[in-house]
Amino acid sequence: MSDFAKYKRAARGDIAYNTMRMWQGAIGVTPVDGLASPAYVVARPFKEVEARYFVRLFRTDAYLGEIDACSRGIVKDRNRLYWDQFKQIATPCPPSLEQAAIVQFLDWATGRLDRAIRAKQEVIALLDEQKQAIIQHAVTHGLDPSVPLKPSGIPWLGDIPQHWEVRRAKLVLRETDSRSSTGAESLLRVSQYTGVTPRASEDSTGMPRARSLVGYKLVSEGDLVVNIMIAWNGSLGTSRYAGLVSPAYCVYRISARQNSWYFHHLLRSKLYGARIKQASTGVIESRLRLYSDALGCIEMLIPPYNEQCKIVDRIESESSGLIYAVSRLEREVELLREYRTRLVADVVTGKLDVREAAALLPDEDCAADRVHEEAEPGDDVNALDDDLDLVPEEAEA
Repeated sequence: MSDFAKYKRAARGDIAYNTMRMWQGAIGVTPVDGLASPAYVVARPFKEVEARYFVRLFRTDAYLGEIDACSRGIVKDRNRLYWDQFKQIATPCPPSLEQAAIVQFLDWATGRLDRAIRAKQEVIALLDEQKQAIIQHAVTHGLDPSVPLKPSGIPWLGDIPQHWEVRRAKLVLRETDSRSSTGAESLLRVSQYTGVTPRASEDSTGMPRARSLVGYKLVSEGDLVVNIMIAWNGSLGTSRYAGLVSPAYCVYRISARQNSWYFHHLLRSKLYGARIKQASTGVIESRLRLYSDALGCIEMLIPPYNEQCKIVDRIESESSGLIYAVSRLEREVELLREYRTRLVADVVTGKLDVREAAALLPDEDCAADRVHEEAEPGDDVNALDDDLDLVPEEAEA
């Protein structure tokens, strides 16, 4: 907004929350004096109040449930929590010294947990990068390093094996638009066509669940499923199962004598991910869409069918160990997050007394270990523990 007259003043140490996202835990302590969007409520703590204690308290599952119940709106993702409702919520108030001890202990404990989570995420990223390198080399150069190469004639593809072909996607993919008349078929999960389970939910499909699945698109095993809205972010792949997807998806059938799993790996490679993003259109990145005609114009590398099958077998053989390792690490990260959530909830609600433990923490050690909870991908509730991003959010309003 060009006019800041309507913005709210927020002093360092104030508590501010986003009325539209408080049910997700969008609350924090303002790190500096500044202005907050009118979409925020700004509250000044009394002198005996440790603001960070209450921010942690309000992010616990119990309080988010109460906050959700007190919020008002037509649909859940547009609920707003106004001050008149928020100030009525009953809140435990430990003595100020105990509030400080709780914050000190949680800064120390969650700091160590956050570092452990980040370390495992870094290993996951390295393993994913290694797997991606295996896939990209196999689908773009084949398995035999001695095969002579030829110019593909396409700058972003570069040289390719001499006996491979390049065809536009529309010559190997045929869009299908069969719809369910009963809605009785199973709704496919994201992991069933991408091979990747979203961290937020195994059952997530990327779209809100409709009351009726009548009119949803039918998918056969081996079909290529493309989420038009987030194909640029890797939401596409060959389905392992028959079922249904939202009308917001496109479903393609692979031509005869082509291995659908080869195209799964090809289109999910880093090289083709960049090409898909380039072919997608939209005003901003988060609104890019990959329409059928744009996908149809993308140049596809076509090895002989037998070689496609060998490439798929090699990829699955060499990446199986990496996939298992990543799965183990992701489970460990999930358990650490669950432990962190439970620990914070038990401490801020008094189920676990940490006064003695906090008193034993050396001041310099605690200061060194204090870290802000960083916003991890898809992590809404635990984001921005000690900081509030004072960026206008009126676009959302």
